[in-house]
Amino acid sequence: MIKGGDVLDPSQQLRGRRDIGIRYGVIEAVEPDIPAARALRTIDAGGKLVTPGCRPALPCLSVWLAIGIRPMN
Repeated sequence: MIKGGDVLDPSQQLRGRRDIGIRYGVIEAVEPDIPAARALRTIDAGGKLVTPGCRPALPCLSVWLAIGIRPMN
């Protein structure tokens, strides 16, 4: 599980603090608070921008630029 990240998902018109549950490499849930007991492994994403499904990142680049995020060199 990826816990507490600032999730940006343009396909769902979502921007906010969420947890992401992953099972067998597939996103199973994006919820405000997934109990840690449901996860085998937890990654703390507090203070980080998380973009589920934006791989490669190029399709999301225009969204990032629109909200003021600069890509890293």
